[in-house]
Amino acid sequence: MSKGILKFLMLKIISEEKITGYGIIKRVEDHTGNKPSTGSVYPMLKSMENEGWISGEKVDDKTFYEITDSGRDKIKEFDKVHNDFIKKIHQSVVMVNETFEKGGHLVYMESIGILVHPLVEDVVKLLKDGVDPVKISGIISKARDELKKLWAG
Repeated sequence: MSKGILKFLMLKIISEEKITGYGIIKRVEDHTGNKPSTGSVYPMLKSMENEGWISGEKVDDKTFYEITDSGRDKIKEFDKVHNDFIKKIHQSVVMVNETFEKGGHLVYMESIGILVHPLVEDVVKLLKDGVDPVKISGIISKARDELKKLWAG
C-alpha cells in the first residue's frame, strides 16, 4: 500500500475515534487485508502529529490519537480531490463512449478498454507510489482539454 493511501486511511480511522497505534494497525488490516508494519505506522503518526492533523495523549503506557480541526480540514481536502478524480474518470469514460458511439450503439467495446484501462492502471500505480493526487488530477485535466480540442476539430 502506498504511503499516501496509508496516511489518508490512518487519518480517516483516527477521525472516527480515539485510538492507539496498535488499534490503527488492526483497523487498517481489517479494511485492506494487509497489515502495515509498525515501521510505517508510527513514523506517520509522528509526522501527522507534527503537521497538526492529530494529537496524541499518553494514558499509562499507551498513546491515544485523536483528530484535530486541521486534520478534519485535511480529510475534506483529500475527499474533494478524490471526488474530483472520480468525476474526471467518469467524464473520460463518457467521452470515450460518445467518441466510439455509432447509431446509438457502441462500435467496439474493446476500444474503451484499450484507451481507458491503461490510464486507470497507470493512475493506480502512481497513487500506490505516493504521487500527489492533485498532480495526477491536473495532468488528466490537461489531457482532457487536449482531447476536447481534437474532438472540436
